[in-house]
Parts: sequence; structure tokens; C-alpha cells
Amino acid sequence: AYTETNGLFGNGDMSDFIAKLHEKSRFQQIYQALEVFGRKAHYILLASLLDSISKLYGKLWNDMNSRIDMFRQKAEDPTELAKKIDKVKNDLDIIQNKLSRGVSNVVRRYRGDEGIIKVEAEEAVKDFLSSVGKIAPDSDTAFTSLERLSLKKIDQFEELQERLQHQVVEEFDKELVALSDKSSIPFESLKPDFTDETFKKIKEATESKAYETRSFEEGVTFKKTHTYSEYVQNRHFDIIKNDILNRLTVLKNSLTDNLGEFVDNIRSKYITELSNNANTKKAELDAIMEAKKTAEQIQDIIRELTSKANELSAAQTDVKKIKGGISKYVQHNN
Repeated sequence: AYTETNGLFGNGDMSDFIAKLHEKSRFQQIYQALEVFGRKAHYILLASLLDSISKLYGKLWNDMNSRIDMFRQKAEDPTELAKKIDKVKNDLDIIQNKLSRGVSNVVRRYRGDEGIIKVEAEEAVKDFLSSVGKIAPDSDTAFTSLERLSLKKIDQFEELQERLQHQVVEEFDKELVALSDKSSIPFESLKPDFTDETFKKIKEATESKAYETRSFEEGVTFKKTHTYSEYVQNRHFDIIKNDILNRLTVLKNSLTDNLGEFVDNIRSKYITELSNNANTKKAELDAIMEAKKTAEQIQDIIRELTSKANELSAAQTDVKKIKGGISKYVQHNN
């Protein structure tokens, strides 16, 4: 500017120098640019701030959704847990009903005057009497038949005890619950002291009682009475039969008592088993109810976090709109 106004080709005019200096320095354009920047600087800063806020919202939204996913993975369905609770409560009611009524019902079917044990034991004795009644006491085979029948009936009593013991256990299993440890059941065998040798001893010991006193008279005018003893097989047969019947009655009573004690012992074992099952079900119910409570709390947390995430998403959308509007304004007024 100096060369052009004051040098070889200039006229040395100061106003020309100033004008040329303005032209060369472009002060006017710089001033105008600074004026525009000054007017838009706060909008640019605001846009930058809004961009940072939008990114922060985005980060918070991602963190929030990560937490929601984590809780959803942990969460159990409260509805399904409620179904489980109903089922366990029903199972518990069944167990309590078995404890309060089921055990007594099974015991009642076997114990008492009308119980299976006494009825079948009495029936066994009646069957013996009925079979003995078919034997002709004065026949040559009367004692052999009585012996064979007696030994058979003794065996049947032994089988009856064993069968009823297993029958009791099976019915308790069916009506109540299967025992977890069957080895603890105190099965017992009836051991009557009666063999063919026993029958022989009874026969020999009672033979003297089988004699009856008989009498006869001699003479016409002067009669004389004579007495004598005569062996009566029918009498001997009845004596042996009654002896064996007494033994069977004692055996019947022993069987009834033994099976009664067996039922009581089994009853205690099944009550213990049912009580243990009830305690297990109660613990299971408590655990499920606690899980349901936790699941409901997690559902509340998920709902709250989802609501917050939606609020963050909406806020981020609003920030982006405002930033977009500011950016358009700044670009439009360049």
C-alpha cells in the first residue's frame, strides 16, 4: 500500500494510503466475520453442550437397558411361581389330611373287633372246626386226619401273619406314602411250638382220659354188678381236638397281639415319614414364596427402570431436535 501511494508510482497522498491500506488488509471483511461469529458463538457453544447432553443421555440409556436385561435374566415369572405355590399347598394339604385322618383309617381297618386281623384270625379257627367236623372220629384214619389238619392249620397261621404284615405295609404305601427305608420295617414270623411229635405227645398224654367206666350184671335171682374201663376212640378224638383247639386259640391271640403291635409300629414309621415330607413341603413352600416376593420386586424394578429408560430416550430425542434447530439456524445465517 505504501509503495503504491508513496513510492515511485504514488502521489504521496495520506488519504490514498489509508484507503489502500484498508483494501489490502481486508479489515472490513474480518470485522464482519468477527461480528457474525460474535452473534453465533453462544449458539455454537449451546449446540456443543446439547451434543454432550445427548451423548450422556445415550450412555445412561444404554446402562439402564443393560441393567434391565440383567434383571430380566434373573427374574422368574411370578405367575408361574404362584402356580407352584398352589401346587405345593395342595400337596401339603394332602399330607396333613393323611396325617389327621388317613393313618387312623388304615389302622382302623386292621385293628379292633371288626378289624381285618381279628376277623381273619377268627375265620382261621372256624375253618379248623369246620374241617374237623368232617372227620369221622371213630374211623381208622381219624387221628391221622386230625394230625394232618392241625399241622396244616398251624402253617396257615404262620402264612397269615406274614401275609397280613405285608398287606398292612402295602396299604399304608398305597393310602399314605411309600416308606423311604423299607429295611426298618420290623417283620416278625410266628413260631408256634407244634410238630408231628407234639401231636404224638398230646395223643399219648390224653389216652388215659379216653376210657369210660362200663358195667354189667350177672345172675337171675341174685344179680351182681361188675364194672370195667373201656377205651372210647370218639372220646379220645374229642379230647385231642379240644387240646389242639386251645392251642390254636392261644396262637390266634398271639397272632392278633403281634399284628396289632406291628400295625402300631408301622403307624409310627409312616407318621414320621409323612411329618418329614410335610416339613420338606413347608420348606419348599417358604422358598417359593420368597422367590415370588423377590420376582415381584424385580418386576417392579424392571418397570421403574423401563420408565426411566423411556424418559431418557424421550429427553435425548428432544435434545437432538433442539440441537438440530440450532445447527440449521447457525448454517442459515452464515
